[in-house]
Amino acid sequence: MILRHRISFLLLTVCLLFLPSAASAVDIVWESTQLELSTDKACYEPGKTVTFTAVGTIPDGKTLFVRYRHGNDIIKKDNFAFEQGNTWTWKTPNNDFVGYLVDIHYVEDTKEHILGTIAVDVSSDWKRFPRYGFVADFNDNDKSINKYANIEAEMKYLNRLHINGVQFQDWQWKHHKPVKFENNEFVKWYQDVSNRWIGTEYVKKYIEVQHRYGMKSIFYNLCYGAWKDYRNDGVSEDWGLYKKDSNGNLYQDYHDLPSNWQSDIFLMNPGKREWQEYLKARNDEVYKNYDFDGYQVDQVGGRGDVFEENGTKIDLQLNYGYFLRAMKGYHPDKRLVMNSVGGYGTHHICDAKLNDGTRTVDFCYNEVWGEQPNFESLFEIIKSNDKESDHSLQTVFAAYINYDKADRAWEYADQNVNTPGALLTDAVMFAIGGSHLEMGDHMLTREYFPAAPLAMTNELKKKLVHYYDFMTGYQNLLRGIDSKGVF
Repeated sequence: MILRHRISFLLLTVCLLFLPSAASAVDIVWESTQLELSTDKACYEPGKTVTFTAVGTIPDGKTLFVRYRHGNDIIKKDNFAFEQGNTWTWKTPNNDFVGYLVDIHYVEDTKEHILGTIAVDVSSDWKRFPRYGFVADFNDNDKSINKYANIEAEMKYLNRLHINGVQFQDWQWKHHKPVKFENNEFVKWYQDVSNRWIGTEYVKKYIEVQHRYGMKSIFYNLCYGAWKDYRNDGVSEDWGLYKKDSNGNLYQDYHDLPSNWQSDIFLMNPGKREWQEYLKARNDEVYKNYDFDGYQVDQVGGRGDVFEENGTKIDLQLNYGYFLRAMKGYHPDKRLVMNSVGGYGTHHICDAKLNDGTRTVDFCYNEVWGEQPNFESLFEIIKSNDKESDHSLQTVFAAYINYDKADRAWEYADQNVNTPGALLTDAVMFAIGGSHLEMGDHMLTREYFPAAPLAMTNELKKKLVHYYDFMTGYQNLLRGIDSKGVF
């Protein structure tokens, strides 16, 4: 019933989006030829200046206004003189963690004509209202494409969606040794676990452009992954995560990958101090060579009964908490996010804290699988995350739209993401207070982020702009936090 109430609230708020003020007596008309509005950043600190750009055409002889509002309250309204490619600025209020909507309009014959709208997020920290995107392609195999120009275009679109953090998937060399060196020299090209070529210049370019837009750049890695040759790189099998076969014999647990890839992923005990110290040194290398803002920690879900190398049974979920506290302690100025795969480990991830009470992760991140099959499941995830974090952390869903279709894309004449399904999914997620990791250079339809079996239609791309404007402009209502940052 609460879920239905939230969805009804979403529809009501959509209606409010079209209303400039509750006291307005004019009809609203959306012009068929609208202005395209953009901002120079995805989010802003309080009191900072937003630079807007408007591109398009308007009817001749109209007196235009630009209006800034929070919810239904008009903060400011100015005359607006439009020229092609026009830019203007607005100094944001000093209140922190507030969403605003900005529109350009004119009034004629008691009708208000809306020419364009855009949201603005004024938040000093991304974790209060996370909007997470991804990147996963770091090579220039297609020589007909200017890779640097592509990076600029991709990040421009993510900025238009107000994405304030970006996850770098499958960017690293080995999972247990992300940065490649030869003869103590930084290697600029290498092949990842799937044999894709990775160019470090493109990893760095993405980070540069994201920082220009005010986004966080977060590198991906497992909390316990190692390639088959890990012993050659100073990793001990004594640190491994073990299982027992039918005869009670121990063997190292591993995540099976395709046979033509470089390695399966062998699992280490994330609670083992020696492994934590080893990975800390590898992360030192990451931060020394790349301007990353933090670490997206991954896992592969429940493993059944698992043991140390001596046969002692361990609580893997408990060890996730140990791992997060160690990683945050090693790099307290860097951000952490950890995946709760199918809800596995939620308590020890969302509740992990340092001795001073600081939570180790910036928000809760849930990769949704078959045991969480419907919209009600999403609501239950948020309730659980709120409980485990004492209502202090937001929720981001990694949920792959059209997963079955993407798995058999070649069977379909239409190889596009289903637009109504994608929009309904986002509407529900936004209505119940979550956000959706879905956008990079393509829309995510598989857990392997580089895969893009389904394309987005131009209609979907345009409509997502309005949906993300809605989520951002009304974030204080949708995501359970008032303008003072209190639940």
